[in-house]
Amino acid sequence: MRGKATYSTTWIATAVRSVLYASALSAGVLLCASSAHADDRDQLKSIQADIAARQRAIKQQQQQRASLLAQLKAQEEAIAAAARKLRETQDSLNQLNKQIDEMNASLAKLERQRASQERNLAAQLDAAFRQGRIPASRWC
Repeated sequence: MRGKATYSTTWIATAVRSVLYASALSAGVLLCASSAHADDRDQLKSIQADIAARQRAIKQQQQQRASLLAQLKAQEEAIAAAARKLRETQDSLNQLNKQIDEMNASLAKLERQRASQERNLAAQLDAAFRQGRIPASRWC
């Protein structure tokens, strides 16, 4: 029996040793897995922080874009108002130039009429003087 007991003790020792080795190996794997899991968590947190930072940057860019679009719209409206005012001023200027041209034409016509009337009056006075209707003393 002794042989059998030795066998059992050896077998138990071998089994215990195997269990201890397996436990140590499992603990090592678990520690590595825990370490790897911690690395994964750190990496996940880093990625999440990067995503959050990018989202903040995108939000800030969107706000800047909205602000710039509002400024652009205001400037376009100001330009449109200035263009409308310029067009109105140009129309007024065109009307004034037309009136000036009409007045210049009227003035030229009146000057021609005056010159014609002066010539006619001079001819009438000369004819009256020649006919003796106007005494020479009135001329001087």
